[in-house]
Amino acid sequence: MVDEINNQRTLLDFSLLVDYSTKRAVSDTRSIKNFSIWSPKQRRAYHRIMSGYKMAQFSKQRLRFMTLTTSNEGRDNDIKRDFNVLVKRIRRRYGRFEYIRVRTSEGNGVLHILYRGTFIPRSWLKKQWEEIHASWNVDIRDTQRYHCSYIVNQYLCQQSSFVRYSCTTQWIFKGAVKRWTALKKSFWINGATGIAYDHREPVNFIGRWNDILYDYARGRFEQTSLFVGDYRCFSSLEKNI
Repeated sequence: MVDEINNQRTLLDFSLLVDYSTKRAVSDTRSIKNFSIWSPKQRRAYHRIMSGYKMAQFSKQRLRFMTLTTSNEGRDNDIKRDFNVLVKRIRRRYGRFEYIRVRTSEGNGVLHILYRGTFIPRSWLKKQWEEIHASWNVDIRDTQRYHCSYIVNQYLCQQSSFVRYSCTTQWIFKGAVKRWTALKKSFWINGATGIAYDHREPVNFIGRWNDILYDYARGRFEQTSLFVGDYRCFSSLEKNI
């Protein structure tokens, strides 16, 4: 019985499903006829994207959306290695740069990046990416929740183009994955409905997680508002939460 429940947890993981008729993430299978269970990779990416979005929202920090493409001349280059070089240049020139990156198989390879940090001129970004990756087509803009939804609906729902994702430690907060895992294990989840229960009482599981994000984000905002990029103050927060 325990193994069966655990299998149901792993399988549905709070019913993060895809409605292929609209190519959107859904949570209630009763309202749709054509759905598919998300893979673990898709669910993890969705969780990291939206958690980082909430962190930015709670800490009153702006999110920006960056797109980096690969030209025919740069298709033999390692896009992951080249992006790491770009990140170092960005941090040297503009300081703080915390991001989540989604790689897709479009064209010769594309990176979609949501990041928290200062404004980066497109002209500067284009010049750097040309030097590093021999590719000129880049885009950068202020973001809203729309761009989070765009990545989810356009790429996570179409797994054929979704390759992988990665994010920096402070995109959410240090130890966020362990906290998320521990929170999931603290409740029983109905495999059929995705509803979480605490001692047979239904609980707002996502609300609990958002409370944790809020505590971290507000603490980070209050303690670093005068010292942007100084993460040494987080150690005390992580011990208390």
